[in-house]
Amino acid sequence: MIECSIWWLLTLPPWRKASIFLALTLLLTAGSWLALGRPAVRDAARLKQQQHAVRKQTATCLHQLAQLPPLSQLHARQRQQQTQIGAVANRDISFSLLFPAAAVRLLHWQTSAFRHSLQVSLAWEQLAMLMQRLVQRAPGASIIGFSLQPHKGELQMDMVVEGGNAPAGGAAISVTAGR
Repeated sequence: MIECSIWWLLTLPPWRKASIFLALTLLLTAGSWLALGRPAVRDAARLKQQQHAVRKQTATCLHQLAQLPPLSQLHARQRQQQTQIGAVANRDISFSLLFPAAAVRLLHWQTSAFRHSLQVSLAWEQLAMLMQRLVQRAPGASIIGFSLQPHKGELQMDMVVEGGNAPAGGAAISVTAGR
């Protein structure tokens, strides 16, 4: 049976062979478009939607950037904040008066609007004197967190103080000394 079909194709006149070849080519092209082309069209539509979303997001970002103040105003604001921080540091608890020379070593100090975080290394004998000076220098302050632990032959004290000599305006200062 297969031999008859092949013989029949081989004995056809050339115009019939060409028309059968053309019909098979058209069928193969239409089938491949249905199998491959339609998903590509759907992907193109999805990509177009994503592109629209990205363009909308970019426009929103550009609008927000346009509403930012000029760079000169930002520099002026930064200079003003730096002078405020300097004023707060001068008003804040004075460490030169709080700590005796070489007896208490400041490891870390961080201050915010109403809270001071302090970490020092000191000898056991200096603890009572440090607490007394802290109470004298920061009236109205309350200790809300406190811990002591031995560290390299000394005590390491972590303390959180609230209220008292708090800086105005919510400026924040952080100082860390080398260990």
